[in-house]
Amino acid sequence: MVQVYEQDKRQSDDINNIKLTDVIDLKFLQRFQDDFAESVGLASVTVDVNGNPITTPSRYTRFCMDYTHSTKCGDRRCAESHRKGGEEAARTGKPVVYECHAGLIDFAAPIILEGQLIGTILGGQIVTHTPPEEKYRKFAQEIGVNEEDYVNAVNEVTILTPKRIEAAANVLYNVANSLSKIAYHERKLIKATDVLNSNLNQMSATMERLNVVGEMAASIGHEIRNPMTTVRGYLQLFQSKNDFTKYHDHFGVMIDELDRANSIITEYLSLAKNKAVTMNIGNINDVIQSLQPLLQADASCRGQQLFTDLGRIPDNTFDEKEIRQLILNLVRNGFEATQDCGEVTIRTYEQSGTIMVSIKDNGTGIPDEVMQKLGTPFLTTKENGTGLGLPICYRIAERHGARILVDSASQGTTITVMFKPDTG
Repeated sequence: MVQVYEQDKRQSDDINNIKLTDVIDLKFLQRFQDDFAESVGLASVTVDVNGNPITTPSRYTRFCMDYTHSTKCGDRRCAESHRKGGEEAARTGKPVVYECHAGLIDFAAPIILEGQLIGTILGGQIVTHTPPEEKYRKFAQEIGVNEEDYVNAVNEVTILTPKRIEAAANVLYNVANSLSKIAYHERKLIKATDVLNSNLNQMSATMERLNVVGEMAASIGHEIRNPMTTVRGYLQLFQSKNDFTKYHDHFGVMIDELDRANSIITEYLSLAKNKAVTMNIGNINDVIQSLQPLLQADASCRGQQLFTDLGRIPDNTFDEKEIRQLILNLVRNGFEATQDCGEVTIRTYEQSGTIMVSIKDNGTGIPDEVMQKLGTPFLTTKENGTGLGLPICYRIAERHGARILVDSASQGTTITVMFKPDTG
């Protein structure tokens, strides 16, 4: 209980100290901010919790930069106007559209992480109708700039409808908040993984380790997927816009990476002990035969061979999707354990009423130090592996009341899954 409390306390401290620059790629944010501002016709800048800019201003108007901010009075009024807008956005937790002291329409979109403000996107510098000349002559007198120049500058400002201004603020709000949440939860996963790995040697059994990871995955997996879905949707939307043609490939890469992250989350969720399964009567040989074309194609691409030796086995009760994943994981592990021209054999048979499914490869075997830790989450010898494939197999076997036996030597490895016969 002490370990759990300390971990929760560290995570609480982390959110109190986290900065916007810790969870958002500023280069991407700058590119997105620049392109979005140019395509919509508004100005924008992102500031930290103290109001300090962390991006370069995008599409700032001559009216603001060359005139309004050119005097101490105008600059002070702008700062006060933005402060009030930012405070209101932070208070409500959503974008706020307001009129600045100089009569332009601005907005403040808060970036909030677990209820805490970590930054704000400020934007606008637009009007909703043709600027009245007398109004801006008066403003010019108050802040001490040339009236004619000020009127000419305000007439260059973009005119947008209130609806489009609100929509622009919401897009920036949703994208920035989704990106920050994804990055923050990735940080939490990494930290949780570090904590788990540092304590693995103190845990008594593989199943206990899987329980910890499965519970963690079930608690945060869906929370991560929701903002990922939002970001993926916006990326697909921008990818289809002509304004972003030159970034089409970049958006494609980002979408692929989100899909890859989603597949990893799916692996995490597979470790949950209480994952719902649909058990039906069937024959495991049928599952293997349905997978054979896919596995044969995989073998051919690797320059390897796949053999099957399916004996007569009785029907039993299982979740077909889980058994497919179990076999895919074990066979692909076998492929990866062999060199070019390697061989993997799938064999089924019945032994004393028990259904036996074995996957044998002719690789170099599993090192002793790895054998002692088989089933440990995140343990992998692959450069890009997650270390979840075999733990997922152990979890699937457990949900089906099955056992996994591993026999490994220098001539290869055989992993056998033993399914108990149905007693009903």
